[in-house]
Amino acid sequence: MIDKTLTGRPTLAETACQRVAPVLRVLGHADRLRMADLLLRGEMSVADLARTLKLAPNAVSQHLNIMLAHGILQRSRRGRCVIYSVVHPAAKTLVRCMWRNAGRGGRP
Repeated sequence: MIDKTLTGRPTLAETACQRVAPVLRVLGHADRLRMADLLLRGEMSVADLARTLKLAPNAVSQHLNIMLAHGILQRSRRGRCVIYSVVHPAAKTLVRCMWRNAGRGGRP
């Protein structure tokens, strides 16, 4: 996943970039990023996400459908309730990396 350049500094392999770029594009929207963050902490329904994020349920549904279409999420039914969770490995890694680096003043 990481290659060395002539300078000896690590660079991302092209295949890794190809795999992660679509996930970055989808999670580049602040509301979707916040949803992915919450869903990595625990499975939630549209109503739970809407209430927690103070967004309209229809807006939450639209964002979830985009993430579903890109394979970032999966949904399962529990009775009449639909529950969402993050399943894409790159999405999990990216959000967890943000958790680890939060509060560092943007330093690499």
